[in-house]
Amino acid sequence: MVFFQNFSPGAILYTALHGTYGIAWLIKAKFFPDLTFQKRVPLGTLVVCGAVMFLYWGFGILIYVGYGIQNPSGKRIFASIFLLSVGLCLMMSADAQKNFVLKYRKGLITDGLFSRTRNPNYLGEALIYSSLAICTGTWIAWGYLLFVWSTLFVERILIKEFSLSKKDGWEE
Repeated sequence: MVFFQNFSPGAILYTALHGTYGIAWLIKAKFFPDLTFQKRVPLGTLVVCGAVMFLYWGFGILIYVGYGIQNPSGKRIFASIFLLSVGLCLMMSADAQKNFVLKYRKGLITDGLFSRTRNPNYLGEALIYSSLAICTGTWIAWGYLLFVWSTLFVERILIKEFSLSKKDGWEE
């Protein structure tokens, strides 16, 4: 925003939303970190993950360079803030529940948020990034999200499902 000298309402909204998500992620990483992010990965995996995240984080550049919506409507502002808020609540509470439950007992988590879906984290992430795509108002952001959701999210969910299917209580 500062680099491109774009202080439009759209740029400010995007920066506030993505900044809020970033701060929430730092809090989560400090107090109930995801162990997946603490494993060593091959350089190729790191490069691919870095590219995926760079493109996620690049949504703001669409607005900052003047391509995205510079003066969002009240409805767009509402939808962006609402979806980010609900998404953050789901992601943070699901990750906290998973962290603290698994700290004291191993196995399937079948209560709380996980009593309704096995993937409240992915749902939260999808809502968060939907809010950012709504904020930008570009087909590029939505196209990228649909690609990520239909490839990486589906792959990760299937891997998770396979792993969970081996645990007691899976049938129920």
